[in-house]
Amino acid sequence: MKSQVLQILIQFCMMAIAKKCISSEKPHYRIYKTLEDFRKNNDTFASENNTILENGIMFDFPQLKVVPANGFVTYDADSITYLNLSGKSINVLEIHAFSNLSCLQVLDLSNNDLWNLNRDMFSDLANLKYLDLKMNNLSVLGSETFGNLLNLKVLDLSHNNISNISNNAFNAGSKLDTLILSFNILRQIPQGIGNLKQLKKLYLDHNYLAIVKTTSLKPCRKLKILDLTENQAVILRLGNDTLNPRYLQVLNLSSNYLLYFNISEVVGMFANSSTAIDLNENQFSCNIWKSYLQEFKKFNVTISPGRNFSAFRQINGIACDNLNITEIKDPNFIDFLNSKQKSKAVKRDESSNSQANSSNICVIVIFSIMASVVCTSLIAYFILKRKTRFYFTNIASDSIHITRSEF
Repeated sequence: MKSQVLQILIQFCMMAIAKKCISSEKPHYRIYKTLEDFRKNNDTFASENNTILENGIMFDFPQLKVVPANGFVTYDADSITYLNLSGKSINVLEIHAFSNLSCLQVLDLSNNDLWNLNRDMFSDLANLKYLDLKMNNLSVLGSETFGNLLNLKVLDLSHNNISNISNNAFNAGSKLDTLILSFNILRQIPQGIGNLKQLKKLYLDHNYLAIVKTTSLKPCRKLKILDLTENQAVILRLGNDTLNPRYLQVLNLSSNYLLYFNISEVVGMFANSSTAIDLNENQFSCNIWKSYLQEFKKFNVTISPGRNFSAFRQINGIACDNLNITEIKDPNFIDFLNSKQKSKAVKRDESSNSQANSSNICVIVIFSIMASVVCTSLIAYFILKRKTRFYFTNIASDSIHITRSEF
C-alpha cells in the first residue's frame, strides 16, 4: 500500500514538472561566455554571430574542461529546454551538474573529452528526450548510467571507444526508441539493450561483432531497424523468435564476412511483407547462393542486387559472380549477372584503352625530348660555327694590316 502511494506521489510530481515546462510563458534567446555570466543572467553577452535557439543556451568560449555541480543555478534555469555544450573540451561532469534544468529536453555534449559517466550523472534531467554523447572517449557504461532518463527518446553514443555496457545501464521503464552505438569496439550485442522494450532503431554498425547473436534483443519486440554493417561477423544466429518479424523492416548485414546462415531463421523474418535484409559484400560461395535462390523462391522472397529497402520481401545483394546462368530462371538475377559481365568487359576495355593511351603518351614524350635535343644541338652547332668564322676572319684582317704597314 505504501509503495502504491509513493508511486502515485512520484507520478503527480512528474506531471507537475511537465506541466510547468509546458506552461513556460516567454522564450529565452541567450548565449553566454562563461557560467558566471549565466548565473548573473546578464544579456549583454549575446552574440549575433552565433546560432540563437528558442528556449536554449549555448556558450561561445572555446574550452570549459569541468562542468561543476550546480553550475546552472539561476532564477529561470527551469525554463531552458536546449543546452549546447559541444566541442568545449569537457572532461569532467560533476554530480548534479545539471541541477535546476528540470525542463531540459535536448543536451548536446558531443565532441568533448569525456572518459567516464558516473552513476546518476543525469539524475536531474527527468524530461530529457535527446542526449548526444558522440565523439568522446567513453569506454565503459556502468550500472544505471542512464537509469533516471525515463523520457529519453534518442541516445547517440557513436564514435567512442565503448567495449562494455553494464546489464543495468538502461532502465527497464525507459522510453528510448533510438540507440546509436556506431563506430565503437563492441564484440557482442550488449545484454543490457534487452531492457529497452520500446526500442525501434538500433545501430551497431562499424564495431567488432564476430558472432551476431540476437537472443539478447528478444525483449525488444518493437525493433524496426537493426544495422550491423561493417562488423567482423562470420556467424549469424538469429534464433527462433528473437526478432519480432511483425515489426522488423530492415536488417542490414552488409560488409561482413558471412559464409553461411540458417535459411529458416532468415525466412522467419519475412512475416512483415515490407522487410528487407541487406547481405551485400559478404563472402557467400556460389553454391550457397544457388541453394538460397531456390529456397527463397518457395517463400516468395526476392533476391535482387542493390539496396532497395522498400521492396516486397527482399534480400539485397549478390556476392557471387560465377553462377551458371543456365541453371537460374530468375530474370532479374540473370539481368544482374549480364550487367555485371558487361560492366567487367567495359572496365577491361577502359583498362586496355588507358594502357594504350599511356604508352602513346610515353612515345610522344620521348619523341618530343629527342626532337628538342636535336634542335638544341643544331642551334648550338650553327652558333659555334658562326663564332669560329668571325674569329678567323678577324685574325686574317689583322695580319694583312700588319704586312701593309711594314712596306
